[in-house]
Amino acid sequence: LSGSNSVVTWGRGEDGQLGHGDAESQNIPAVVQALEGQACDEVICGAEYTIAVSHSRQKTWSWGWGDFGRLGHGNPTDLFLPKEISSLCNIK
Repeated sequence: LSGSNSVVTWGRGEDGQLGHGDAESQNIPAVVQALEGQACDEVICGAEYTIAVSHSRQKTWSWGWGDFGRLGHGNPTDLFLPKEISSLCNIK
C-alpha cells in the first residue's frame, strides 16, 4: 500500500493474486489499476490470494485463487482482477 493509498503488488502471479488481470509474475512493484481511486487503506496477502479494504467506503475486494470459496464470492472461481465482495458492502 503506497502513501497515496494505491495498492501495489509484485512477485509470483501464478494464481492471479497480483490483480493485474493475468497470471504473470511481476518483478517490479506495479499499481493494481482496478483499485485506483478506491481509497484502500488495508491489504491482506495470502500465498494465492489478496484482499483490499477501504474502511472509508466500507468496501472489500478480493482476487486470486478462488478454490474452496476462499475469495468470499460464493463460488470457487479464480479472479485475476479485484472484485468487490458484495456480501460485505456497508458492514461497519
